[in-house]
Amino acid sequence: MNTPQTRAGDLLLLQWTATDGVREVTDGVDTFVYRDGLISARTVRHTLTGRYTQTDRTA
Repeated sequence: MNTPQTRAGDLLLLQWTATDGVREVTDGVDTFVYRDGLISARTVRHTLTGRYTQTDRTA
């Protein structure tokens, strides 16, 4: 999977998606702040939703 990322100085922003058999995330975002080569702060935001098949939607 190609994960868009943006770097600016000591900041890193990652946008991501994930799926398994029954759940998915389509709007994942992580941010990291680096100090002296170590992560000093991190945030994460995502919405976990049910993953539906075409059969589920027509039933």
